[in-house]
Amino acid sequence: MTVSAPAAPPPGRIWYLVALGIFLVGMAAMAAFLITRLMSMDSGLTRFVVPGEQTLTLDAGDYTIFHEPQGVIDGKIYSGGSLSGLAVTVTAPDGSDVPLAAAGSGRYSFGGHTGFAVFDFAAATPGAYAVAGRYADDAPGPQTVLAVGAGFLSGLLTTIFGSLAIAFGGAIIAAIILIRTLVKRRRAGLGF
Repeated sequence: MTVSAPAAPPPGRIWYLVALGIFLVGMAAMAAFLITRLMSMDSGLTRFVVPGEQTLTLDAGDYTIFHEPQGVIDGKIYSGGSLSGLAVTVTAPDGSDVPLAAAGSGRYSFGGHTGFAVFDFAAATPGAYAVAGRYADDAPGPQTVLAVGAGFLSGLLTTIFGSLAIAFGGAIIAAIILIRTLVKRRRAGLGF
């Protein structure tokens, strides 16, 4: 005579609350990750007014120059809608010109700043790089704000996809628990 093991009792309704808790924790973790990353990205940008020049101590790597048409630096508001006629240059620590490439489409808007990618460049060696923006013949022109950041667009994509992964991960785990609980309770004839 074979004795079968007793069937496991169906899961209790508490598992619905567990699923809801996991979903809410996933959403909260996504929000915390997103806010933390965006704040660190904003602080990773160096802003300066052009026409003018800023010397930046850079590590070797890829950088993007952004234009912030509506910028605030040291409590002063700068509104320069266009970069028309502004020549931007980057000088390496050894005094050589660093080639600039037109940036792909890149845009950010956070912390009261909105920027558009205009140039990409590579810092071949670590050191002090001079980033300058001047109008032809050093003519005065509208002042505006440029911002320089390292790996900004890849950081932004990592932030976006990381946030989505956290949100969807929590939602998927919650859905699995919810469906599993519902199916097992229905099979046991308990309904919801």
